[in-house]
Amino acid sequence: MPATRYPLIVFSHGWTAEPIIHLPELKRLASWGYTVLAVFHGDKRWTDEPSFILQFSPRPLAMQAALDALLAHPYYGGHIDENRVAGLGVSAGGATVFAVLGARLMGNLDFSNPRFKAGAGHWPYLSGSLWAGSETRVNRPFLGVSGTLDTNASLEENRQALKRSSAPAYLVALDGESHWVSQGAQIKAVTWTDLFFRAYLLDEPGAAEVLADTGSVSGAKPVDHLKVYREPGP
Repeated sequence: MPATRYPLIVFSHGWTAEPIIHLPELKRLASWGYTVLAVFHGDKRWTDEPSFILQFSPRPLAMQAALDALLAHPYYGGHIDENRVAGLGVSAGGATVFAVLGARLMGNLDFSNPRFKAGAGHWPYLSGSLWAGSETRVNRPFLGVSGTLDTNASLEENRQALKRSSAPAYLVALDGESHWVSQGAQIKAVTWTDLFFRAYLLDEPGAAEVLADTGSVSGAKPVDHLKVYREPGP
């Protein structure tokens, strides 16, 4: 009997952080039927490099290497649906996902990986100083969730990056949230991510329309608002 294959989310944590601090959100996604692979980037190994681009570059490579290793695993590999792989990142992890979806880093560094079907970023750092206008190369759907008071990864910079994307792009604004978000914001971000992945990773019928028509998700504060920057094509 063939093994059951599950959709995969490859997770990228924030700069110099570690994935264990996001375990509650990742467990919630796993409880909804996703397999979650959390990468530990070990950013502090590279902080002596003179350029942030050089410090950042190992991150998308690590996501690709982790995916390769999982798919080649003699047991786990047989339970992964290779056609349903997505990226999810927090802060610098959101930028890491943006890179594997096609955005090139300054210096024209290309880490695009076609196996990633879609991506999402929670309070993602999508500053134009990283991409040199290459956001137009992002040709797979992306969801961003950002706080209106975030000064580290500003809502406006994320808005501009997603407007330049060439694929369906969505941005959720969380009222009153900074870069260090509340528990309520984390819960809402995971709920939005599931809605988005149902549309663009699982390809559930009608899910893209449900996502676009959802003004906010249930839960307490913060108040959340969805903005669609690029509608799905025909």
